[in-house]
Amino acid sequence: MHDLIEERSLCDLRPARRNRFYYGKLMDVLHCSLEQEYVLAKEWLYNRAVLGPGVVCGLDVEPIENDDGRGVVVRAGLGIDFCGRWVVVPDDVLIVPLALTDPCGRPAHEDEPLPSKLEIQVCYDECRTDFGPTLVSDADCGCTPGCEAGTIVETYCLRVVEGTAPPVTEPCADLVMSGLKSGDLHGVLCALSRTCPPWPDDPCLTLANVTVHDDGTLDVDAVTARTVAPTNRILLQLISCLAECCRQVQPPVGELLQVVAVRMRRRDDKDPETPDLPVVGELVPPSDVLLTNFDDRPEILDIEFGGPDYDPSTAVLGNTVVVSTAGPADKLITSLPGNVLRLWRNDGFGKGRHELLLVGGPDSPGPVPDTLAAVDGTRLDGDFPTAGGTRWHSGNGAQGGDFKFIVDVT
Repeated sequence: MHDLIEERSLCDLRPARRNRFYYGKLMDVLHCSLEQEYVLAKEWLYNRAVLGPGVVCGLDVEPIENDDGRGVVVRAGLGIDFCGRWVVVPDDVLIVPLALTDPCGRPAHEDEPLPSKLEIQVCYDECRTDFGPTLVSDADCGCTPGCEAGTIVETYCLRVVEGTAPPVTEPCADLVMSGLKSGDLHGVLCALSRTCPPWPDDPCLTLANVTVHDDGTLDVDAVTARTVAPTNRILLQLISCLAECCRQVQPPVGELLQVVAVRMRRRDDKDPETPDLPVVGELVPPSDVLLTNFDDRPEILDIEFGGPDYDPSTAVLGNTVVVSTAGPADKLITSLPGNVLRLWRNDGFGKGRHELLLVGGPDSPGPVPDTLAAVDGTRLDGDFPTAGGTRWHSGNGAQGGDFKFIVDVT
């Protein structure tokens, strides 16, 4: 029990009680304590029920070894315990050598071997300080003249207990999932607000589970059992990352017209419309340069699409298919199987760099004239796949975007 509020009552739902002031009211110890209790109880109830318990920042736990032995370091940080009280650890704290503690955080049984499974906890605590003489004793409680603490420091204690804390989970209730699928957002909110936070078995926060091996080494898991307070700062960072993640997600093949392969071939004196001619070079993202050798007689460039069939009428040389070194010997072949657009140069691709462009237009919905498009009218999703390692298909998940690459003949 703390000076102002019994710990059990912190998590109970009870009407707030505050002083009512009137002229001549005597402010004794009871009423001054009531004034503090009203403010603290409101703050702690808000922290517990609205913000939620957990680590706010810091309080990481790491293994450490020094001249005193093996143990852990608990980093400085801030948390809210399961009763809603702020737990402030202002500096890094070493627990070396690692040993079990009593409920107040004092080492206990230091000479006994450590259990194989331990739990590191941080708890709210209060420390009386600024002692001074009492000028009036309370005869009703048998007090004698002495001294009393003038202030209370809201501090912490670190506990090392035997066992393993269970993982922190936030399962999705079937009622919530069905409500979201049906579009009943208000019903979901009502379902989530039907229960109040329960009375905790232990108001302390678990910071880490520790495994002690036979050779004395320690494995620290500071994630699985750690409750995190969902502050606005954390939620904002999470939303920002989710937005970035969703923006980069590629759609399944078949929804949009996308480039899935670019290959340079030689003809070997065969009909230029012959499929599966010998490959003498291939484009491999994230590089946008297709390397080939002049001695291999590169004459044919195949561009393979994924998704719907491309519309041959939209493949126009010099308009939607542009070659920097275009010449009168260039010809587009659109009759090949497998959703392939072929560029044939009768006299072959000479030495040097040849820049190619497939026009998809701006990244915006709707038709745009003079763009390469699918038979259903959607434009090429042609943004070059530059993120990460080798990655097909082209595009960013929305129609539009020009596909640019270079054929380098050496």
